[in-house]
Amino acid sequence: NTINTMGNFTFNEPNYKECIIEWLDTKEREQVTISIGGINPTFDDYIFYDCRNEEDFNNLKDKNSGEDFYIVEVLD
Repeated sequence: NTINTMGNFTFNEPNYKECIIEWLDTKEREQVTISIGGINPTFDDYIFYDCRNEEDFNNLKDKNSGEDFYIVEVLD
């Protein structure tokens, strides 16, 4: 992660992943952006879901993660 400074605040730039998710109820798939490690307020409107860390992100690949969707594919 890159460290950026804005005013008096320093924060780790989040890692963004483009993913294909599948909704559990409808089986519909869509492409979304998921952040890992927080959301930069500049991009808040474009983020589908925020994970605290890589472990949380990897848990979303499991249909039984407790969410209404799961990650089918992580795009490059």
